[in-house]
Amino acid sequence: ASQESIFISDLGSGKVFTLNYEFEIMNMIHTDDMQRPGDICYDKLGDRIFIADPPAKRVFVFSPYGEALAQIGNEGSPQTLLQNPISVTTDPLTGDIFILDALDRKVKHYDTELRFLSSFGEYDQVPGSFAFPKAIAHASDGTLFVGDAGFGNIQMFDPSGALLFFFGETGTEPGQFLMPRNLFIDQDQRLYVADPYNNRIQIFKYFAQN
Repeated sequence: ASQESIFISDLGSGKVFTLNYEFEIMNMIHTDDMQRPGDICYDKLGDRIFIADPPAKRVFVFSPYGEALAQIGNEGSPQTLLQNPISVTTDPLTGDIFILDALDRKVKHYDTELRFLSSFGEYDQVPGSFAFPKAIAHASDGTLFVGDAGFGNIQMFDPSGALLFFFGETGTEPGQFLMPRNLFIDQDQRLYVADPYNNRIQIFKYFAQN
């Protein structure tokens, strides 16, 4: 959501709808290249919308009013091409874009001009790597949270990809997860974790280092 609008992906129609806070549809965001838009991130610093579309193998960039601005991941070198961009977030301090490429098991880092900078991550069974990563989100201090359905945990990284901390494990008790999916961090730095196979959302308080 932005200060004025709510953005909702409709997987069935392949469109993103803009609603006001009365839940009235105000606009529709779509291009012919979009297939199954999923995760949405509003970039406050750049006033842009980033829409991850895994089957289209790219992230679409729009203005909040539906103007198509750019695409990420559909051209370039093998390291910049996206295989399965499942989640996208922007660093609130720098505006840089971070895209979780789930099949590649990497987080890919782009600057505000959408230029590829670096990536981190690999498939492994140890903290700091990924098994089946599903979602990413940024805290206000730039810390990046990555939810991993394979590990059943949440990992925390600095912008360079260095592991800071991780918590959680597979299970049904509080603080445990069964294939966690979506992440969201609100303005009070509360982390919301969708824990679908436990039929719940778990909420954690993060004390940002601002």
